[in-house]
Amino acid sequence: MSHRQQPLASAIKYAVLVLGAVLMLLPFEWMVVASLMAPNEIMARPLVWLPAVLQFHNYARLAEAISLGRMYLNSLIVTTAITLGILVSSSLAGYGFAKFQFPGRDILFLMVLATIMIPCQTSCWTPRASTAPANSRFTGASSCRWWAQPSVL
Repeated sequence: MSHRQQPLASAIKYAVLVLGAVLMLLPFEWMVVASLMAPNEIMARPLVWLPAVLQFHNYARLAEAISLGRMYLNSLIVTTAITLGILVSSSLAGYGFAKFQFPGRDILFLMVLATIMIPCQTSCWTPRASTAPANSRFTGASSCRWWAQPSVL
């Protein structure tokens, strides 16, 4: 590649990256804009990308409908408990693997590494109504084996 083609190739790469970034951010933009729209504007076809009048009272109605403060508190409690649990268990496991020699240590360490590399969300599954037996109750609730992840223990 000659010296003159290099800036052009670089510009094309950046243009593709910027286009990809805009496409990835488009749903977030729609989420924010749609939260400020009236219901008829959200459902309008063709799409309305900017609301005629900003509906900030949508947020006040949301705060009245659900208790956001309690939800944030619940999230804080769960996040803090999981973070402390991971900190304590990972520190103890790391100390044990670093300071003690025992049979099967390397295999056990590789197993722990393998399970840590797989995110907890991959062990979640949602039963489908079409695959559930006819006599079972389909609730649509997902089953997560979060207890099987060493990072959660």
